[in-house]
Amino acid sequence: MSSILTTSECAERLKVTGRTLRQMVTDGKVPSFRIGGERGHLRFDWEEVIGALRDQDRVGREAQNSE
Repeated sequence: MSSILTTSECAERLKVTGRTLRQMVTDGKVPSFRIGGERGHLRFDWEEVIGALRDQDRVGREAQNSE
């Protein structure tokens, strides 16, 4: 079962600020969804967040190795 986290909870687990986490969402680095409509609160599926960050890390390492 996945953990659904608030912005504060997710930021704490990632050891970043809430502002940084929201910027990561804007930049497309971290998946999120909203509850309560378009202007509702952000929520994060922890498994999806970790998966997205691992994928980005893997792609970054592959790009470095191909240089």
